[in-house]
Amino acid sequence: MNDEQTGFDLSSFQSAGLDYLGRSDGLHLWRDGNGDSVALASFARPPDIGADLDDPPALRAFYRAAVEPAGCGVIEIDSVRIDGCAAVRTVFKQAHQPSGRCYLGSLTLPFRDASHVLQVFCAEEGITGVRDNAVLMQLLQSGELEFGDDGVLGWLDDPYEPGLEGPLTRNRSERREHDAGFPEHPLSRVRALLDRLQGELRVSEDSKRQPAFRFRAQA
Repeated sequence: MNDEQTGFDLSSFQSAGLDYLGRSDGLHLWRDGNGDSVALASFARPPDIGADLDDPPALRAFYRAAVEPAGCGVIEIDSVRIDGCAAVRTVFKQAHQPSGRCYLGSLTLPFRDASHVLQVFCAEEGITGVRDNAVLMQLLQSGELEFGDDGVLGWLDDPYEPGLEGPLTRNRSERREHDAGFPEHPLSRVRALLDRLQGELRVSEDSKRQPAFRFRAQA
């Protein structure tokens, strides 16, 4: 394994507090001090991102169309920078069996001819719904939310399409502002780990010399 193959300066993973576990099924794996895992996949082909990273509405529409049919709800889709390089940050949620939710975070580092994807996965375990119920009661008691004929008005809270309602639409408890009150919740852990990766990882010098990703619409 070398920096060119992974896209990153590998020493920066250790600096970010991650322990290397090895390779499995083509993925490089790390674990942080909380026991949460990070997987890195690299693809030696042009990225299949169907939007320009500088066009947030188009980027979000592309990812939403890709993940919602697969049973995922949108928490975050944003263009970010990792060590000065353009990247995409996403957080999605899925139903988790037998109950609760699991959260899937990723940081995608695309170039013209290759891409590198960091993935984080955290799931609710044990008693589920604690964060949802606590925040819901708080918002009801403060008068920010109220009951209507079809349930709690304003509880569903898609970050980009107000009024969108579905079984996996983001709810008010999943806003970032509530992470501090529930640091052990899987969504809080996913966001915290993505924040650390985004801020502390370094892109390899070989990758920085690669041509940048530019979306080209099909004629």
